[in-house]
Amino acid sequence: FYFLNTALLAFQPVDLNRASVEQIALLPGMGQKIALNIVEFRNKHGRISSLAALRGISGLTDKKLEQIKNHVIFSQASFKKEELVYSLDAIP
Repeated sequence: FYFLNTALLAFQPVDLNRASVEQIALLPGMGQKIALNIVEFRNKHGRISSLAALRGISGLTDKKLEQIKNHVIFSQASFKKEELVYSLDAIP
């Protein structure tokens, strides 16, 4: 299952404004802790507009940003706090 998801990421960019912790963790150089930091940042500050907006997140180095730059997109959608997704387990 993990292999399949990793292979799909090469073709389907991950929307950092909609992705769960698990989806972000599958990006190159990411892991659960950094993914959680990104989701918490998004929940606190709202929509992420670019990779530059992520600078300063604990564990997210310039090298890691470089690794994910071709694998992520940033939707224009705005979310209410109750619509934010932390985990795929939260989806019915």
